[in-house]
Amino acid sequence: MKQQIGTSSTGNLSEAVKGFFNPSLIILLSNENKFKGHVEELEQLYPGVPSIGCICTSYTKFFTIENGITVIAFSDCVSVAANVILELSSMPVKYISRMENDIKKVKAESENTICIDFATGNHSCLMTTLGSILENKHISLIGTGVDCNMVSCNGVIYEDACAYVFIKNNGRLKAYKETIYKPTDLKMVVTKADSKKYILYELNGKPAESVYCDYLNISPNEMNTQYFRNPLGKWVGDEFCIMGIAQLQDKSLQCYKRINNTDIISILELDDYKKVINNTVTSIKNDMHHISGIFSMNCTGRYTFFGNVNYWKEYLKTMNFADNHVGIVAMGEHFNSQHVNLTMVCFAFE
Repeated sequence: MKQQIGTSSTGNLSEAVKGFFNPSLIILLSNENKFKGHVEELEQLYPGVPSIGCICTSYTKFFTIENGITVIAFSDCVSVAANVILELSSMPVKYISRMENDIKKVKAESENTICIDFATGNHSCLMTTLGSILENKHISLIGTGVDCNMVSCNGVIYEDACAYVFIKNNGRLKAYKETIYKPTDLKMVVTKADSKKYILYELNGKPAESVYCDYLNISPNEMNTQYFRNPLGKWVGDEFCIMGIAQLQDKSLQCYKRINNTDIISILELDDYKKVINNTVTSIKNDMHHISGIFSMNCTGRYTFFGNVNYWKEYLKTMNFADNHVGIVAMGEHFNSQHVNLTMVCFAFE
């Protein structure tokens, strides 16, 4: 399988796709003002070629595209199936038979098949729905939340939906999740939360604000400077999923991930992120004999943090070791059956 990357800082689609030859799949990363026109134009240029798209900030190799366009063409795929799950906010399970049929269509195998999804919301429910299918088949998933409540699939724009695609490669393919945080020694039980509004009220029977501030020895006025350095971690078995903090709200913590009563929570701390990222690169190199491409999704929080510490450009350079790295600034990440925050997910392929 091969990956071609085209960009235009002005949002010129024809410029971005120049040189694409016989694509098996196209992924469109557009901007709010031109998304609808891009979807229509792409379908006219490549009628019948499977595609998914969204509105987002993207990046490739050494630079970031905030208001332009990035287009990725995958060619020489064994098989591809793109589809959409509708009624995402209320009844995504209603459309799960589509995914089951697509798995059969591509003859998905765990060693060489990936599912990519772009979703407009309802992440926890979506991950439960998709996970029930993909985990049984041992098919990896990476995905992201998107902006403006719109996604595209096969030339059509949908709202309140999840666009997804299965890609089966003719060589190895593997998904990765990268976490630049580590847990502290404190584990707590959620004793009061609003799971629908993602609000954490109490930990171990105490106000969440005071627990967070007391542990870090900070005042409530200092909290907003700590969110990127000390997010929360929700334990799932022996692993934790990062749960970003959005803001302080009446002595409670407004989060970016669903939180439930009786969940086990830790306050996380920043790890040696450069070392962690270099370890990810080493793992990919060790797993792949000949890397044809890397497609990644970096949380908006990571993007902001790396920018604040003047590391983003160095990060892109580090991840572009195979000279074919492209990705999305994500709004909540999906990895297999989990919705996570402040995380990088990616897949690499031969």
